[in-house]
Amino acid sequence: MNYYLSELFLNRILNSLSDKERLLYTSVCEMEDKIAEKCLTPEAFINQFTNYLPHKDLAEKFDLKLPELIKAVNEIDEKINRKLEEIYQKIQWIDCTKIAYKRMEDKPNTKLFYVNIPYN
Repeated sequence: MNYYLSELFLNRILNSLSDKERLLYTSVCEMEDKIAEKCLTPEAFINQFTNYLPHKDLAEKFDLKLPELIKAVNEIDEKINRKLEEIYQKIQWIDCTKIAYKRMEDKPNTKLFYVNIPYN
């Protein structure tokens, strides 16, 4: 799937979450992204989480225990993945190449698609 479309769908789903779910999920993602930017290797990334427990600090900000935070984020992640899968199943790709190039003498070596994206 196109990166732009995936981001569009993800933002649509995030906006459909409750305020608490959206804030919790985006806070965890932003924290993990900031740590990932600072780490040069996957090992350094994992080391940050095992030595400094940033999720524990974030859990305290939300007045949760670490297992509660992890469970909540996993549930939100599953909800997002279910909704993304539903959207992907509803998308229709219609090949319009023959129609678009019907009257052209030099036919480009590309395909043209009409993508029907469901709103809900």
